[in-house]
Amino acid sequence: MYLSKWTMKATEYAQHLRFNRYLIHQFICDVFDEPSVKFQVSTGNEVVILIQSNSPVKKYPSVGVLLSKEIDINVFTLGTYRISVDLNAVRQIKIDGKKNSKKIPVVGNDVVDWIQNRSDVWGIRVNDIVVHPTQNERSVKGSTNIDCRWHKVQLTANVVDVDKFHKMILNGIGSQKSFGYGMIKAIKIK
Repeated sequence: MYLSKWTMKATEYAQHLRFNRYLIHQFICDVFDEPSVKFQVSTGNEVVILIQSNSPVKKYPSVGVLLSKEIDINVFTLGTYRISVDLNAVRQIKIDGKKNSKKIPVVGNDVVDWIQNRSDVWGIRVNDIVVHPTQNERSVKGSTNIDCRWHKVQLTANVVDVDKFHKMILNGIGSQKSFGYGMIKAIKIK
């Protein structure tokens, strides 16, 4: 696993990536030559994009500065972690008896239940969760507008199954990962 930090001036970000998360995804996939890259964007006077990939940088971008380092997934062991994620949680519903035929956003207090219900699959036991208010954002994919509802989520959790926890870190959680949601940031605190 590789963790990279791409920084640039806000003006460069606006000019080249136009505040479009899907355009960022395309740009990053080109840099890493990999479709399953996860990322998270923080904006201000300087834009910072954290990137998680399975492969090293293939070609450096012409905009900003990109630093990259290989991380051994085995540094994540049993213990207690502070975890944060920009989460686009969805629930799949049946329409006319067809399984998983529509995805609807999970918002508000339902996000806590959504996380609790999946914690066994991720190999964690959640101690506490803070879900920040719903954010709405629109990106463009081709000629289609994509509306995303997401939450900044912070939690502390005990890792009870390291293999499942590794899978969660590598795959991320939630939907619309190509728009910059679902990348796990975990710091061991005990």
